[in-house]
Amino acid sequence: MRYNFLHDVKENFNCDAIALAHHADDQAETILMRILRGSTSSGLAAMKPRTFSNDYGLLIRPLLKFRKTELENFCRKRNLTPRLDATNFETDATRNKIRLQLIPTLENFNPALVDTLCRLGEVSAQDSDYIAEQTENIFPTVVKDNAIVRKKFLDLHPAIQRTVIKKFLTEINGSVKDFGFVHFEGVRKVLLNNLSGVELPTGLRADLHRGLLTVRHV
Repeated sequence: MRYNFLHDVKENFNCDAIALAHHADDQAETILMRILRGSTSSGLAAMKPRTFSNDYGLLIRPLLKFRKTELENFCRKRNLTPRLDATNFETDATRNKIRLQLIPTLENFNPALVDTLCRLGEVSAQDSDYIAEQTENIFPTVVKDNAIVRKKFLDLHPAIQRTVIKKFLTEINGSVKDFGFVHFEGVRKVLLNNLSGVELPTGLRADLHRGLLTVRHV
């Protein structure tokens, strides 16, 4: 709802981008939450300073490098009152539990936990960007006529195999927001083991026939 509202304002005022107020503590929470969910390296990249969303356009996060306490001190010195969401203190949401319970506990083991997690996110983002760049170069040789060529696919490094599958499914379906690691890996196992196919979310199925993997609605 928040993003939809911001998008409407952006369109009404003909703005170039939506500026979001995510800070380093938000980034650390996101990374830790994704670790707990078993995210891949691309997921650990978490939020980036600039991203483009098909739904909302250009998103920028100018405060991502700053700690929450720094921003609060900045506001205090200038008599500014930040908007505070009262639900931030309720522990019925996973992110709030991580913020209020898990991070304070882990900081007993590493007082610089937030900085450490943000550094992990930054390195993961660089690794993910490099793999994405390699995937863009390789993709046309592996995907022909809306099908993954198994023989070419088997020559790829596993990291590139996974990003090829993700890009392939994104182009076929328009989005992979309903897909998880288990689905991408399911398609990869079909290709690696020469299986017949696998069911996917949103009513899709991946089929392997005569060395070509295609995706269709069932």
